[in-house]
Amino acid sequence: MNGLAVFLSTVAIGAPPAVQNPWTKVPALPTGCYAEQDGFAKTIGPALEAMSVEIDRQEQTNREVSNSLDNMDDAEKQSRMQSFLMKNLQEAMKMMQETQAVGAMAQEAVPKGEENRQKLEGQHKDLLARYDAALDKAVGPLFAKKRTLPDGEGTPEWAVAEWRSLNKKANAEYERLCGEWWRESGPFHAWLKSDRGYLEEDLPWKEKLEDELKAQLALLGIPTASYRSTVTLNAVREYM
Repeated sequence: MNGLAVFLSTVAIGAPPAVQNPWTKVPALPTGCYAEQDGFAKTIGPALEAMSVEIDRQEQTNREVSNSLDNMDDAEKQSRMQSFLMKNLQEAMKMMQETQAVGAMAQEAVPKGEENRQKLEGQHKDLLARYDAALDKAVGPLFAKKRTLPDGEGTPEWAVAEWRSLNKKANAEYERLCGEWWRESGPFHAWLKSDRGYLEEDLPWKEKLEDELKAQLALLGIPTASYRSTVTLNAVREYM
């Protein structure tokens, strides 16, 4: 299989059936301060589960297609390969050049991707720390004052009234702060946009590798109509 990859990149295998853009299956990002406000908490779980089921199903199909190649003896592989080269020498040369180009892309993209991932993780950690600090500054004093009030059986009415007042103020401060951090132009959405950009950046060369594998299978006479890359699906699942 690795030997074939030296020569093969793309083969005319027919237009694949139209499929829905996997990114459209990501629920709208949350903008509310409470789980029930925008429905995100209820939609993200089922969306993630559905994506996982789709990936598992497609990967099983892909394995079944690939097994046809694994079960083919080496002599038959070599015969079909030589037959293709004899009839399509110029195309084979083009395939080899494209394969080398994708390999070069991967060599450059992998370390860059790891560097970007570490950068994003650092930004995420910093973002959470800044949010926690801002939240503590906004509501911390109010909760501290609540802890000084009498509590338990026989709590005086003035303490109950003060507790309710402080709780109302704390909720208002939380909602103000949350609105700033979780609005569409806020820090959390900005980070999520960067995270998606990181995931999408690697898709072209990874999809190209998948195209090569599918082309190799088709070249050797293996039906590939049901074979479909899960590269983008996995990126969407990671994002969700």
